[in-house]
Amino acid sequence: MSGRPSGWAGLVVGDGDAVLTGGTLLRSRDGWCVAPDKARVLTEHGEVEAVMPRVDLRLPDPGAATALHRRRVVVTGTWSGRRLQVGAVEPDPTDAGLLDLDREDPVSPIPDRQSGPLVSPKALYDDFFRNPPLRPPLGPSTTSQAERDLVTAGTLLVPVGAATGHPLAVVATTEAGSAVRAALADEYGQDLGVAICPWTKQTLHEVTRLVGRVAEEESVLSSIGMTIGSDHFPRATATLLYLPSVLAQRLAPYPDDVLDLTLLVVPAIRRSPVPGEQ
Repeated sequence: MSGRPSGWAGLVVGDGDAVLTGGTLLRSRDGWCVAPDKARVLTEHGEVEAVMPRVDLRLPDPGAATALHRRRVVVTGTWSGRRLQVGAVEPDPTDAGLLDLDREDPVSPIPDRQSGPLVSPKALYDDFFRNPPLRPPLGPSTTSQAERDLVTAGTLLVPVGAATGHPLAVVATTEAGSAVRAALADEYGQDLGVAICPWTKQTLHEVTRLVGRVAEEESVLSSIGMTIGSDHFPRATATLLYLPSVLAQRLAPYPDDVLDLTLLVVPAIRRSPVPGEQ
């Protein structure tokens, strides 16, 4: 989820807060947890060995959860010591049935977007990382040297048409758009469109570094990278266990939508920002 700077505070989670999470309820060798849709579930002989990432649960009555094992659920409760102290576990209306722990989904270091966790036998997963497959050689670049120079300089935020399939230059200013049109006139002519992004490449990199550094320090980072949104603008993207207050404060000065943030644990009731709060 993404939000405005004043809205980050409403997503902060700390000890004692009422929170919720959703995903597949699993019992692993390390205890009960919720596996989000992007999780990798490692199995051995049909049993769960590990889940990455995961939301760890403290269940007052584990027996009551057994009926929902391997089903999609919504869990509410209290956040305490990096675990969710469960108050209620409810079936998710989108539940499509039991997660098949005997499946062998394709192994990849970066899971694709999917509607449920990926399942891999632990031995197969470990072997993949001990003996990674050879990557195919990179083919020749489809961009010109002039275009690559513009991307390197930050004048062009992404290669032309990276997200659209047609000639569209994404830049941060009108002046940059004029410079790109002039530099690439021989290549694209009048077909080249221009979109003005609300942030610069420097801002994008600053946000990516900030989220990566603070999330690592707080031990909440699951993944981080960059993406191109449906509006064709580049964004930082990250998946975190939850949003610490220190990160919300540090993000406040940056543009509203520069970060596409996925949080595994969110407040059950989103509090409103205090007047004047960022």
